[in-house]
Amino acid sequence: MNEVLSRWQTISEDLLGRGGSDSLWGGRPDIVLERYRETEAGGTELEQVFLGEVKYTQNTDYVATGLRELLEYMAFVKQSGTDEYVESAEDLLESVDVKGLLFVDELARETPANRDEDVKIIQYPESPGAVL
Repeated sequence: MNEVLSRWQTISEDLLGRGGSDSLWGGRPDIVLERYRETEAGGTELEQVFLGEVKYTQNTDYVATGLRELLEYMAFVKQSGTDEYVESAEDLLESVDVKGLLFVDELARETPANRDEDVKIIQYPESPGAVL
């Protein structure tokens, strides 16, 4: 994937006069909540991270993009104040430490409940009224 991104950047610059980021991941989630627990020594340690991505759309392609972004955020989340990943390579996207929600507008199709315990899609069918 890194090779594809590097090649894309070079070709885009040459043919389109427009480069792009050659990083595999570089975004930020819309919502980040961290839960800590007290240690016996009186300090705190990270217990769980909740990440949320918001895509106010009914376009399933854009929703799928949001889902990919959410999974990237979940895989590459680092602890606040450190440079350490929350997930180990062995537990990537499988641990109880990181949960994710994708918030979208009402879709033309239902999303199955409890398909994946760590990632859920929440639809908001009722748009708020106009603000006067």
